[in-house]
Amino acid sequence: MLDAKQLIANFDAFYKTGVSQMDRVHEEFLHLLVTAANSAEESFHHHMAVLFEHCQLHFFEEEASMAAFQAPEYDHHCREHKAILEVMQGHCDGAAEGRIEHARQWLKQDFIRWFDQHTRSWDSLAAEHVKGRESQSA
Repeated sequence: MLDAKQLIANFDAFYKTGVSQMDRVHEEFLHLLVTAANSAEESFHHHMAVLFEHCQLHFFEEEASMAAFQAPEYDHHCREHKAILEVMQGHCDGAAEGRIEHARQWLKQDFIRWFDQHTRSWDSLAAEHVKGRESQSA
């Protein structure tokens, strides 16, 4: 099973897209994920909320970039973002109501797995398109 620290350790090999803004945001995301997943019970909800806000901004910026460069599969990529944010919102709400361990396990298992798959597929595809469009305009 993957863990967030392994993702950080293998970032350059597996998750670096070559788009500096995207890579910077992904690295920030992973550090926030580690912080939230390993935070004490009394601060978990706060760290989960910080991670959720980061994801909202990250996805907004990524979608704006994809739209500007007319990236393929834009609609599907955005639907993936929307779906994971809805699930994440549910876990944030659950953590606020005291279901911290359930939310923590989701972060450590399902959310890490989602990031791994999403970054290797959809984000890589979007990054290749962005890099290609940037090189055409240079």
